[in-house]
Amino acid sequence: MIKRRSSSKQSHKRERRHKRRFFIICGLLVLGWCGWIGVSSWQALRHGRAAQAALQSQPLRPQALETACAQLGAAGGNLRTLRTLTLPITPLLRHSSWVPKLGPLLSSTPALLDSGSAGADLLDYTCAALAPVWPALEAPAEQRLAAILRALQPQPPDWNRLQQLTTQLAQAWAGMPPSALERWPFASYPQLQQLAPTLRDSQQMLQLAQPLWPALPTLLGLERPVRWLVVAQNPGELRPTGGFIGSLALITLDQGQLTASAYYNSSLLGAAAPAGSAMPAPYNDYLRASIWTLRDANWWPDWPRSARIIETFWELNEQPAVDGVIAVNLYALEALLPTLGSIEVPNYGTVSAAAGLETIYSLYEGQDQLTSNKDFLGALFQATLQRLLTASPQQLPSIAAGLYSALDSRQISLWLHDDAAQQAITAAQWDGSQPALPADRLQVIDADLSYSDVQPFIDERMALTVRLNQQGQPISSTLIITYTNHYDDWNAAQTQHQVFGYCYNVATQLQERIPGCYGNYVRIYLPPQAAVSSVHGNDGPLTVERSAQFSSVGMYLRLLPGATRQLRIDYTPQLSSAAGDYRLDVLKQAGTFARPLALTLIDSTGQTLAADIDLWRDRTLSVSATTGGLQWTQPLPPLHPAAQAQLTRARSWEQGWQLWPANQAAALRQWQQTGTLEQSLDQVTALRWQGELEQAAQLLAALEREMPTSARAAFLRGQLAEEQGSMAEAISAYQTALERDPQADVARLALALLQSHSGQTAAAIATLQQMQEPKITLRRRAFDARLAGDVAAADQLQALILALDPADQMAWEERYWLARFSSDQPRWEHVLAIAQAASAQAPTSAVWSSRRAEAQQALGNTAAALADWQQTTSLSPTNALAWYNQGLIQRKLNDISAATYSIEQAVKVSATPDINFLVVLADLYVEQERTAEARHLYAQALQLQPERDDLQQTLDLLGE
Repeated sequence: MIKRRSSSKQSHKRERRHKRRFFIICGLLVLGWCGWIGVSSWQALRHGRAAQAALQSQPLRPQALETACAQLGAAGGNLRTLRTLTLPITPLLRHSSWVPKLGPLLSSTPALLDSGSAGADLLDYTCAALAPVWPALEAPAEQRLAAILRALQPQPPDWNRLQQLTTQLAQAWAGMPPSALERWPFASYPQLQQLAPTLRDSQQMLQLAQPLWPALPTLLGLERPVRWLVVAQNPGELRPTGGFIGSLALITLDQGQLTASAYYNSSLLGAAAPAGSAMPAPYNDYLRASIWTLRDANWWPDWPRSARIIETFWELNEQPAVDGVIAVNLYALEALLPTLGSIEVPNYGTVSAAAGLETIYSLYEGQDQLTSNKDFLGALFQATLQRLLTASPQQLPSIAAGLYSALDSRQISLWLHDDAAQQAITAAQWDGSQPALPADRLQVIDADLSYSDVQPFIDERMALTVRLNQQGQPISSTLIITYTNHYDDWNAAQTQHQVFGYCYNVATQLQERIPGCYGNYVRIYLPPQAAVSSVHGNDGPLTVERSAQFSSVGMYLRLLPGATRQLRIDYTPQLSSAAGDYRLDVLKQAGTFARPLALTLIDSTGQTLAADIDLWRDRTLSVSATTGGLQWTQPLPPLHPAAQAQLTRARSWEQGWQLWPANQAAALRQWQQTGTLEQSLDQVTALRWQGELEQAAQLLAALEREMPTSARAAFLRGQLAEEQGSMAEAISAYQTALERDPQADVARLALALLQSHSGQTAAAIATLQQMQEPKITLRRRAFDARLAGDVAAADQLQALILALDPADQMAWEERYWLARFSSDQPRWEHVLAIAQAASAQAPTSAVWSSRRAEAQQALGNTAAALADWQQTTSLSPTNALAWYNQGLIQRKLNDISAATYSIEQAVKVSATPDINFLVVLADLYVEQERTAEARHLYAQALQLQPERDDLQQTLDLLGE
């Protein structure tokens, strides 16, 4: 018994010793494991800091890059080790956010190590693949890009491998909790905050590099100098390939350097189309154009076709041959601005990245110009290209991402003469073409054929309903395109973009002046054999065209300010493809942003499948028709925020407008709850232009009760009152608008013009003096009125300019032109009054004394005319015409001696012989019996015009 107890005690002691040894060993292992983690972490941190220091050295040398790669490789090895060591406790770490203070760090550790391991793989491959590039970075900035490309040409990177590794890192980093990046220790590394957008840019850079790589030597002139014609297009005046051709840039690239450049205003390249070339009919029918020139050459949305036409016009203008034509519009430049920062455009100013298109518009419109400065677009492109070619390596990912976005969204299109390079561009779908497609297709192309530049105020959305048979083939389709014109004077004042307004009215067959009207020629491109059964909502006749790739139906639509209109096209696609899954290719129009498309598919049983998509880029949609119904065969892209906002806003407003006739209170609640009260003011403008003034006033009164502080509503009330002839009410409304928004110069201008029209000149001037740039605004208004033939309004506006600044010579000149040349019969009394007032401002001006004399002479005031001509010759002794007119009056007054002297002076100071001067002087010599001198002058005159028989007869009568 005693032995058993003793044996049991010894056994317990052995067990305790074994447990202690086990726990000691475990503790040592844990300590070793923790130590290993600590050492690996410290080494990873040390190598990472060494790499960061190497990369921050200035200038960045190849040796520094080699050091950085070595250090990053070592850090990557440590991170892989850490990831392996922590695998057993990864589940615990992911759920350790509850731990005080250290919770965010611990819970983010697995994602951090996954990212570190993926990043190490990416860096290892990148350093190995790009090692030949390091010496090229020492080249001068203007030569660096060419040096990099030449270094990579023998063995380019495996772009697919790079894309795969970058995607893996992006997916791993997406698991990092955003809150963790704001805490220690991540907060001290600002690069980590930007890693997600940098990876996104890098992915797009690789998406750009792979397809573009074969064409880069040609594009940059690495093999031989190349000359590109760059067509700068303004999407504010939308045309089929991206916008109106405002200017063109001719650039020469040699070894990646910009060696020569020039830009041209398209209006100065005025050579007409060659004989036998037919101008597109809509230009003549709706734009009322009489000749076809380069600036209107981009009528075909297929860029290769339009580019060939542009090149033909270019050569007709006796310009040098080019190697290709590139289309660029303002949206492409806007995409690059955030990366490039501010761009200094020589002779114009700075384009700011923050303001984007607004600063572009401010320089494009100009502060002292009446119309847009077309040269600016070419200058802007040239400055942008120079910045792109000299970009730093750090800027390349974001620049490449911007270029990829612009190419992918058809804001840049390339057509090159080099076949191999063009094949690469076409394969990447960056040629802006309309390719042959194997399935159903849709493309809506708009062309602004009004003189308005109103596109920034136009919302356009589409709804396509497709009915499918049992085999999934389309048997009928209905397309509804909804256009909304948000223009009014108030909205236009919120942007630097200038909008005038002349559009064709099919009913009157006249161009009508309506500020902000939109004359749109729309073409719908469908499958080649599509049969259109009906079209509703168009203003002009239909034009149907067919080709091997597509068929199209075109029509004209006029959209007044504030209005919403719909086009409906019912058609049968008539596809010849075999039964199977349904596929639809929707091509976007260059120069547009992200138009929304609501797609509804209906199968043979009546079941529907619907989705909202946008045309930020071309879209391919495919559906599988099964016994269980219709299903998308691939995930749909997320809706672009701009398209989502447009759809939500439009649908909410339409619901209220449908309620309005029967239940105004419900309509107002709908608009109030959905935030579309402001949009409802567009309908007031629409009703006003439709002549439905009472309905407009009723709607506005209801809206103003819901938005009592709206300055825009008060402004529209003033416009309605003016339209109805209630001037006092209009003045009160404009004053209310200014009380609600003291910065509203558009209301201030309307008030001043109304005050001036009512005879309150002093009040009008006082109002105008409170504006920022009243003279520029008045000058633009006057220019618009003159174009419309409203001479009285143009003259009134110029008079207001002179009331503000009596020394404004431009306004005096314009008033003189309006009175003297705006009609076949000059208004001489008005010309005389203007000349007298201008002479009072410039008493030593020979120009105005001569104009005063001309008016006096036309009115028969002989003595006054003579006095003014004498003053003119005194002020300007070399003014031959003044001497001549002075002599004519003196001769009429029978002062032959004085007349002879004046005409002799006219002949003497004339730069070139004038036959009228010679003949009159010869006649005077005859009257004074100075026959020989007269004969000499008649002979001179006959040499100038040998066909003058009367001169020969006079010489014959005078004899030898």
